[in-house]
Amino acid sequence: MGIQAVTNDSGSIEEILERVERTYSELIELIGTLDEAIIVERSSENEWSVQDLLAHVAAWEEVLLNFHLSGKRFEDVVDMRGAEYRVTPFDEINKHIFERHRKWTFEEVSQYAERTHRELLDRLSQITENELRAPPSALVAMGIEVDSLVSYIAGNTYEHYLEHLDTVRRISDRSG
Repeated sequence: MGIQAVTNDSGSIEEILERVERTYSELIELIGTLDEAIIVERSSENEWSVQDLLAHVAAWEEVLLNFHLSGKRFEDVVDMRGAEYRVTPFDEINKHIFERHRKWTFEEVSQYAERTHRELLDRLSQITENELRAPPSALVAMGIEVDSLVSYIAGNTYEHYLEHLDTVRRISDRSG
């Protein structure tokens, strides 16, 4: 869902980056095996397609990059007037993200996901081991009580990818 998680947040920054890249590649490679008709298909008005899931994952990477790591205003990062971190329910934020990207083409979503992921990897590669284990300094400066940065990295990258990888596998199994 693009929140913090704490199931596997151990390791050095190099190990974390490897985990991010490995799980992201697995998700992208699986999506790449699907026909575009399957990728964009929604079985109902409110059900997410594979394309929607990819936009959702990229949007939460953007939250990690621009909110957790850079300290930009949360409502600006999620492009949702009045959204407050840890106040606005994640279901509302996710619905807004869905609505914001639902009319995009698969090509637009793919480019957005690729660009956001590349920018995030570039930024993560600059993090020190001390920063990894400390609360995100941008959020501390805002007076927000938070966990260590590594928990937000896990929750908005590899743990999030794995969550949606299972969904994409189910869609792939149904279509194939």
